[in-house]
Amino acid sequence: MKKILVTGAQGQLGSELGELSPLFSHLYEFRFASRTDFPLDDAEAMATVFAAFQPDYCINCAAYTAVDRAESDREAAMRTNGQGPADLAKLCVEHHTRLIHTSTDYVFDGSSAEPLKEDAPVNPVNFYGESKLAGEKAVQAADPTAIIIRTSWVYST
Repeated sequence: MKKILVTGAQGQLGSELGELSPLFSHLYEFRFASRTDFPLDDAEAMATVFAAFQPDYCINCAAYTAVDRAESDREAAMRTNGQGPADLAKLCVEHHTRLIHTSTDYVFDGSSAEPLKEDAPVNPVNFYGESKLAGEKAVQAADPTAIIIRTSWVYST
């Protein structure tokens, strides 16, 4: 049975995946890791979880999501949204784990009147967007096979 590690388990997206996971429990073994279990700003703690669980897939829902506060707490935002995904991508490569990383439309400046394609030029609208873009670039550099999903909104019940 394939194993899926979902980070950010207590966040909006991670919680929704947790709600849906029983529908797929006959196909996958899930491990939902909260910020406490899997802190993106602690590479050693992440490595411990990877070594113990050995996931086939990792869905990274964890992030520093306080958009406005990121302007004044830049170090924490960059540590979690930039360096954390870099460390995670390296772990995924090391463990042959397929990474699905969630990002944001804040990597764009919001001026386009047309739908954007994956290769559209980026121009982060604020520091939160800069930190998320740093994470995207780090993920791409460490794991070119990773999937990056940019979303403008996360829906939930």
